[in-house]
Amino acid sequence: MTREGSGKTMAGFFAALKLKELNPELKKIIYVLPYTSIIDQNYNDIRDLYIADENVKNNEYHYIMKHHHLSNYEKDRDDEIYNAADYQTFMENWESGVIVTTFVQFLETAVGARNKMLKKFYALKDSIVLMDEVQAVNIKYFELLNYVFDKLSEDLNCHIIIMTATKPLFFPKAFELLDNYEDYFHMFNRTQIVCKLDEDMTLEGFCDYFGENIGDKSYMIVVNTINQSLKLYNLINKMLKSNNEYGHQLYYLSTNLIPKHRVERIATVKDKLDHKEKVILVTTQVVEAGVNLDFDEVYRDIAPLDSIIQCAGRCNRNNRGFIGNVNLIKMVGEDGRTFGEKIYGLDTINVVDEILGPYEKVEEKDYLQLINEYYKKISDIKSQQPSKNFIKSIQEMNFDENDKWEVGHFSLIEENRGYLDVFIEYDEKAENLLKEYKNCYEIQDINERQKKLIPIRKEMQQYFISMPEKYWRTLDKFTVTPEYEILYIPRSGIGSYYDDMTGYKREEDDSMFFF
Repeated sequence: MTREGSGKTMAGFFAALKLKELNPELKKIIYVLPYTSIIDQNYNDIRDLYIADENVKNNEYHYIMKHHHLSNYEKDRDDEIYNAADYQTFMENWESGVIVTTFVQFLETAVGARNKMLKKFYALKDSIVLMDEVQAVNIKYFELLNYVFDKLSEDLNCHIIIMTATKPLFFPKAFELLDNYEDYFHMFNRTQIVCKLDEDMTLEGFCDYFGENIGDKSYMIVVNTINQSLKLYNLINKMLKSNNEYGHQLYYLSTNLIPKHRVERIATVKDKLDHKEKVILVTTQVVEAGVNLDFDEVYRDIAPLDSIIQCAGRCNRNNRGFIGNVNLIKMVGEDGRTFGEKIYGLDTINVVDEILGPYEKVEEKDYLQLINEYYKKISDIKSQQPSKNFIKSIQEMNFDENDKWEVGHFSLIEENRGYLDVFIEYDEKAENLLKEYKNCYEIQDINERQKKLIPIRKEMQQYFISMPEKYWRTLDKFTVTPEYEILYIPRSGIGSYYDDMTGYKREEDDSMFFF
């Protein structure tokens, strides 16, 4: 188990290279990450190790490539062998020596039954699999994950390296690559969790509390729902307008912003922090993996313990000579329920309350002990029945489409009923992309059309957000073909529907949208 960040990426990758060197029969390294949003940085870190070699530069895709649903052929890396369509086939079959991909692509290949996924199943044989941030998998699938790891190891000669800062206790056959690893955890003491769970706070109450304790520092405030984050942002913004003694700059980040703006926002905040400017960031769980930010102090609404510790990784990240406070608080809505229980369930929140309630402070050197206790308690209350059902289907070769647990129904992506992706025609580029997309469907040759569509689809993804039915029911439709329409907000309506700082404009009482 290794610490998070680009250092972890390199540590895990070099371990995989060493294992490959010691076992010449191993042919491929598959680096698996939870989110598409963090793939590019990890991919670029690894690519930089290869691209200096002239042989690699002239034939790059044979050595390394990334694969997720937004992956795209990049013309500036053309090795004169592949066009866009050929590249897509090469990528989807995992022909490269190093593949950087997502949990969805990897696990739905190992477990599922969809043709698109299964055509790369053979590539798992004799491979080294790096599973980064494995705790991001829904806990109900951990027994299934352990079963899949065992079978891949036994039957396909896979070697699996699990990397996480919050080690789940669900892999009994796993062993540590580092001797005396506990000693290394005790060496780090950059942060401490400050427990403030004895008092429920409304959003207004928290804002007052925060205002009374604000100092000459940078702050990140992480909450559980988008509605909660928007209201809190507005409250703090109002507070700072009347009193901003230290000159704080307030920013907002969540999936309520289109991906294009999320990337830009993270870059802006990082630059401000690097230049020692005083920043307050109000955000959601979107910061918990692959976001390299370093705040002086963090506030976290109560959540699962692994999530809290992930947030702690954005506090005093670079070990700047002090112990950063990660203040754990309990926010409640107008109904008196915590926002945490609405998202994660009351049982999980109660476990966190039970473990941390007796403490005033827990230092980073004790996080390992804390997370072990947490997973033991969670394993007692969280059912592994979904895992057991899918394991049984795998063992019995169950492909009955009428059975909800048949192999083909396995998916890591939970269906958000009533939600649809909506295209935000924010700027001229977005407007042109829609026109180009529509024009592609006038191309009669299917292969030629697909070649044109691949790069356009990738660019378009930067302008989509997921939206609940109460909003998308009233939106316009962009007609691509008579049978195919895209829900969208046209440029003429951007001012009414979308805000540069906080994203899609929602109703005050909206409590539906939470990611």
